Amino acid sequence: MYVNVENATRCRATYMHCKAGKERSTTIMLCYLVEYRYMTPIAALEYVRSR
Repeated sequence: MYVNVENATRCRATYMHCKAGKERSTTIMLCYLVEYRYMTPIAALEYVRSR
């Protein structure tokens, strides 16, 4: 898993990917949104789906 933490903490565009493509990137993104953007899990999932 690769995440540019510097970009994420500065609210800049951040590319995130999982080498094996096993949906781990989505899980990490949802956790990030819940923890650091104070979204509910449902709101975070809806946000990711809309993107």
